[in-house]
Amino acid sequence: MNCLTACFREGVFPASWKISHLILFKKLGKPDLVPLLYRSICLLSEAGKLFKKIICNHLMQSLDESGDISESQYGFRPHRSTVDAIWRLRMIVNNEVWDGRIVLAILFDIANAFNSPVAGH
Repeated sequence: MNCLTACFREGVFPASWKISHLILFKKLGKPDLVPLLYRSICLLSEAGKLFKKIICNHLMQSLDESGDISESQYGFRPHRSTVDAIWRLRMIVNNEVWDGRIVLAILFDIANAFNSPVAGH
């Protein structure tokens, strides 16, 4: 039994595979001292990325086989994209308008919502 199989069977994700190395890239033509003007990437270990991929594949296969995932779910699914989700929304709106109904859409732009500092933390 290899290391990945053992980790999967025992439900263990080694801590050393979770450590990432942060790399910052300065946006061209921007001041050096403004942190928001840098792009960041986190480099993870190859073993951790491979194990994560195995876990994701098992989860997706299980969800697909069980039918417990909504047809409205577009993120993190093979052969589905943002364009597919927008196309579906457009078709729904077109059908509703064609039937004489009023359509209201509320959209949120949550860019940077999860990496912004929160007051008091």
